Amino acid sequence: MNENCEYKKIIYLDNAATTWIKPPIIIKKVNSYFNEFWGSPKRTYCGDDIIEDIRATVSRFIDCPHVVFTSGATFGMNVVINSLKCGEHVITTNCEHHCVYRPLHHLKIKYGIEYDIVDYIDSYSQINPDSIFSKIKNNTKMVIMTHASNVTGAIFDVENIGRELKNRRITFIVDASQTAGIVDVSLKTLNANIVVFSAHKHLYGLPGLGILGFDGTFDLCPVIFGGTGKKSSLMYQPTELPEFLETGTPNIPAILSLQASMEYIEKNMAINNKHENELSNYFLSEIKKVTKMKLYMLESKKRTSTFSMNHSDFNPTLVVAPYLLKNNIIIREGLHCSPLIHKALGTYPQGSIRVSFSAFTEKNDIDKFLNYIDAL
Repeated sequence: MNENCEYKKIIYLDNAATTWIKPPIIIKKVNSYFNEFWGSPKRTYCGDDIIEDIRATVSRFIDCPHVVFTSGATFGMNVVINSLKCGEHVITTNCEHHCVYRPLHHLKIKYGIEYDIVDYIDSYSQINPDSIFSKIKNNTKMVIMTHASNVTGAIFDVENIGRELKNRRITFIVDASQTAGIVDVSLKTLNANIVVFSAHKHLYGLPGLGILGFDGTFDLCPVIFGGTGKKSSLMYQPTELPEFLETGTPNIPAILSLQASMEYIEKNMAINNKHENELSNYFLSEIKKVTKMKLYMLESKKRTSTFSMNHSDFNPTLVVAPYLLKNNIIIREGLHCSPLIHKALGTYPQGSIRVSFSAFTEKNDIDKFLNYIDAL
């Protein structure tokens, strides 16, 4: 799987943060920017608008009428949350990323937005979907939930939660950053009104690009205002989509890479999933032999190839991660921007070490990781 890698000395196991290596088709498309793309979309007169063609491709990918390009999933989530009005109530879970918690906290202090964080994961690592419905109030406007944990890799049953929320006419937002490119993240499949995700994880695209897809049933508001390339005579933000939510020059190389991502994923998602599942099963069988490692697992029928664990004798940040880096093994350590699930798992405040695989990870990479951990 690693035929295009020129960095054989590096064992890269942090694909939940950003995938590396990138497939050749995506590298080629990014490089095409320097030779085949000129001007600025909606500004320079170029004739055909390739950005809109790519937008249409993404729209089909998530079966969604409205697609907005953002600077990342965090920015997309901020657009959603900042569209709330004073007095509205939000429910989210203890499995989320700070892209949810911090904007909610800010709006609570500044504008009086109400929110509850439910214990979707309890201290026994049990999943409790009913915890969401128990907090619904008359002013509950939305539920925000991640599709998969960036800490444990568990894929959550958002489909059934979304179905029930749809019956109750509550807007459902799904963070699919950990699952886009791995499983179907279309609005119809997720039973969601809004989905946000980034391009640089299992879509194998570039950092600095996010996708915000929505069905139009919830009024979104701009977070930033300025030039859109259209209707420059107006002193106010154009109200048409996508200009209403897209301000400034877009990340053109990353958007171009997204076109190749869609093509790559369409052809390879099943193959990649099979490979990652085999790696995950192999990892789970071998990690049991390292007696001083504790793995944090959740009860889930489906999962990504992301795993968090700790050594019984050594701190993950002060000792384990530096030791692995010294031996050219790249992992993630700490709280992974998701402190509340660590509290539920009992790993707060030190966090854990996390490994995450991709289509370009090999069994030999896992063996080397385990060998070094076992020797620690």
